[in-house]
Amino acid sequence: MTRVAIYARVSTSKQETANQVRELEAYAARRGWTVSHRFLETAPGWEPDRERLQQLYSYAYRHEFDVVLVWALDRFSRQGVGATLSLISRLREYGIPLVSYREEFLSGMDPRVAELVGAVLSWVAQQEHLRISDRTKAGLARARAAGRQPGRERKYAFDADAVRALRAKGHSWRGVLRQLELPQEALSSVRRVCQKGGEDGSGDRSPVPGGVP
Repeated sequence: MTRVAIYARVSTSKQETANQVRELEAYAARRGWTVSHRFLETAPGWEPDRERLQQLYSYAYRHEFDVVLVWALDRFSRQGVGATLSLISRLREYGIPLVSYREEFLSGMDPRVAELVGAVLSWVAQQEHLRISDRTKAGLARARAAGRQPGRERKYAFDADAVRALRAKGHSWRGVLRQLELPQEALSSVRRVCQKGGEDGSGDRSPVPGGVP
């Protein structure tokens, strides 16, 4: 019987590991493996001293499972090539392979080659994460320079029933805004509420992200 330990990680408390775990449990079942441990972590992948990861290595040292299964290599580590290679090599020294659901092709490689390729893939994921972060920061800086306040929602009061009545009479969406004396920025909210069936007609107050065309 092959005992498998699932390691699932998300970066923030607004995310969940449930989807990863469900897919990994199904994968293990198809392979005839028994899930003996689940290490669920909420921490950035670049942190070296993640609590659940350290616990996993403690269990691995005692050989309490035979395989470590992860959703993808970047879920296991985003610490860069050297650090990720060290983590994978340490498991191999314990006689425990790391299997990635998303990079299953690594399982068919020579273990040392797979370790190196896996570390490089993890580094690539880390770099992409950094690029996304840099683009986000640059976008926020441009918005502030233009006098906008990113992330702040604007709220507009309108009667959803009145909107639907005007639409039924043939008014365009922009015509509805003019009739109700709403700014152009409220268009997205008005359409969304009415297309969902709307709220009751008691002065619906719907948030609209700033700058919505």
